[in-house]
Parts: sequence; structure tokens; C-alpha cells
Amino acid sequence: MAPENLENSIIKNIKIETTEASPEPETPEQSTNKSNMTEIKLETGTIIKLRGLKGKKEFNGRFGVIKKHLENGRFQVMIDGDKDLSMKEANLEPLGQCPNKHHLVEKGLLFWPHVKGFSTPAIQWLDDEVLEKAFINPYDKNSPFMGSKNDPYANVFDYKNDEKTAVLDLRTDKDLPTEANETSQEQTEEKPKDDNNSDHYDDEEFVDDMMALKEGNMDRFRNYDRFWRNIEMNWRLDLIMNNSEKRKDVMKKYEDRLKVLLNWTNPTAYIKTVTHTDNAVENQVCIYFDADSKAPINDWLQIRFQTLTMGMPQIRGPFIYIGFLHKPRGQDTTENINYHKSIFHISKYFGQPQKSEYMEKYCNNLHKIMGHMASTNVCNDQECGDCEAQKANFRSLAEESEKWGMSQHEVTENLEMVDKMKEVCARKGIDYKKYVLKLAKAGDPEDPIVKEYLERHDQEKINSAEK
Repeated sequence: MAPENLENSIIKNIKIETTEASPEPETPEQSTNKSNMTEIKLETGTIIKLRGLKGKKEFNGRFGVIKKHLENGRFQVMIDGDKDLSMKEANLEPLGQCPNKHHLVEKGLLFWPHVKGFSTPAIQWLDDEVLEKAFINPYDKNSPFMGSKNDPYANVFDYKNDEKTAVLDLRTDKDLPTEANETSQEQTEEKPKDDNNSDHYDDEEFVDDMMALKEGNMDRFRNYDRFWRNIEMNWRLDLIMNNSEKRKDVMKKYEDRLKVLLNWTNPTAYIKTVTHTDNAVENQVCIYFDADSKAPINDWLQIRFQTLTMGMPQIRGPFIYIGFLHKPRGQDTTENINYHKSIFHISKYFGQPQKSEYMEKYCNNLHKIMGHMASTNVCNDQECGDCEAQKANFRSLAEESEKWGMSQHEVTENLEMVDKMKEVCARKGIDYKKYVLKLAKAGDPEDPIVKEYLERHDQEKINSAEK
């Protein structure tokens, strides 16, 4: 996106620190790698790393975002500080991360404050192995913020200060741990397929699961766990009564690394659970920011979670976003930059639906934006497999939408339903292919599961499977 010109009055008020260029020589490896790469343009919203500074060596290695190209040929760069820098091109190294490449959420995404003339957030992965390994999920089943193992509702404060121990009475009959709301490892593991029982579909749980999925009802598979309420209450009490001593102790390695990596002086965390209208868990996020930052206000978090403005901290400078922490234990969750650019963009310019009847339109618009981002916001590697895969995925989604006369959101929901059916079959040791054929024999050719299967498999394979 081309830089947007600022008004003269604004330019006069910008505090800019001038630095002199002294570029580092290019290595042979860097020169060789350029053969398959296109040049990254230095324009508004480009994330860079500072290099080769002689007069201000303390800035070397720090990240920043280009705000505009100045008339004198330099670039105005926003850093995590109270004033922008005026930099020569030779001192700017574009980060060049692929926006379509998936990474584990624990890696952490860094969101910069809004840049005028750039409609999506400037986002980068914190590609630091030490930081990733040091992160502790506050919502884990073994969360140190839950309490003792014997009492899942015990307060966290008895680990240091007995006199500060507070009594929490969050329990209701619905919330107490039971066999029904705790999924055991044995239940989640796939059972080996057994020809002797693969055709036994009279298991009550299996029948109920499949009936719900055929009706498009995913509520049965949502997370209604309430343990997070105790975790968040203990987290807040730790903040109010102990000045976050528990958090600082548990997350010490992570926060110490942030001080080195991002030059932060006071790493501070905020956690929040986002729920559906039926109280099922939709997302659990952990946000980190520097409470001492003097940089511009960063309101992207308020834009993203517009219904959760109460209790949200005011953030200056970049913040770290780690989401989808409610994933089952042992299951990896990955995301890419373009997904977040899309969802933050639609939240900023179109708002978020407060009523369920507007959700369909919102989701359809989101899929269009995601498809556009996947095809236009690509990395500089002309042979990038991640970019090509994302383009192909959204092309396929558009084709399926046209073929079945459904919106892209409906197609996505159907694909999720099919994946969940395969997961349920695998868990019960039932052959999914045979199950679909049984539905076909039952005389329901319009069943979406049957149609999806028959469309993708020729009759010869079906006849072979029946035998």
C-alpha cells in the first residue's frame, strides 16, 4: 500500500530523531538467497529491524514500523518509544515474514499501534525459540493459577502468603468437576478400527453425536468447562492483593526474555475468556504489553473484542497476542498473520455482530476478506508453498460455494462437520467410509454427508468398499 501523505501541521509536530547510516556488509548467503526473492518495498506498514547504526548502537536489532517516506529520502519509523525515528534506507532491514505461513500460537504475535494509511494491523511473529518454550499457558488443566491438585477451586495465594488467602465460592452443581465435563485421555485417543465392530452403529453416544452433526448442531462438541472462572478470579486477586507476585514467579523466564528481546521494562499480562451466547468457550487469550511504554496508544485489542471493553487495560506500544489457549491438551493450534489481519480489519471497519441474525453476513464478509488477503498479501518468495496453498484453499472454497449454491461460510461449516464426523468415527473405531455408505443405502441421497462423499469417490471405489 502506498504511503499516505500527512498534513503539514502534523509533520511539524512529529518528534524525529535523526540517525546516520552505516550499513553492515551483505553476507554471501544473503546474496544467494535473493535469487528467488522479490524486493520488499519499504512502504507504510512495513515491519523492519534496525541495523548498522553507529551513533545510536542501542537501537540496533530493535523492531519498528514504517509510517511514511519523507521528502528528504529518509523514512519515518515508529518504534516502541515516545518519538519516531528518521532513518536512511540502508539502516532498515524488512522483516519479510510470510503472512500465509502457519505457526504455533505459543510463538506469539506482536501487534503494533495503528499506522495512518494502513488499514490492517502491522503484525509480526516473535520468532524466538527461547520465548516460545518459556511460555506457560495460564488456562492449562494443570494451570498454576488453578490451585492445588486436591482442590481445583483452591486459591492461589496460599503458596506464599497465608494471611492474604481469600476464600472463593465460585462453585455450582454445574461447575463442579465431574466425569461428564472432564474428557479423559482415553476418550480422546483414536481407537484402532476393528472389522468385528466397525458396523455396530448402535452405540448411544455415537448415535447422538452423529444425529447432532447431521442436523448441523455443533453445540454438543463445544467447551462448556467453567474452570477458567476460577483461574481468572485468582489471576485478578493476585494482581490486586499481591501485585502479581504469582504471575511474575510463574512467568519469570518468559518475562525476562521479553525484556531482552523487546527492550521492555515492565512486561504485564492480561488474560480473558471469550464465550458464546450459550456460555461455551470461544477463545481464551493471553496478552502481554509493556506497562511502562511511552509509545502511542494501541487500541487494536479493544477493536477486536468490542463486547469485552470492561476491565481491558490501556496499552501503549506493541502488544503480544496468544490466542486459542482453550485447545485440548496435546493438540497443537496454528494460525497465520493474514487470518488476524482479516478479522481485525473487519472488526475495525464493519464492527462485530451483537445479534445472531447478523452473524451469517459477518462470516461471509470475513471469508471474502480472508480470500482477498491470501491472494494479495503474500511474501516475497516467488516459490512459497504456504502462499500457494492458501490461494488454492480459497479458490477451492469459492468453487465449492458456487457448485453447491451455498455461501463460503456454509461450505466451511459443512467441511468442519465432516471433519468432526471423521473424528467421532475414529474415536469409536468405526470406518467412516462404511458409515457413509450405510447412510447412502438407507435411501437419503440428499444427505449432505452422502453427497459430499459420493461426489469425491467414483462408483467403482464405492462398490469395492461395499464388498
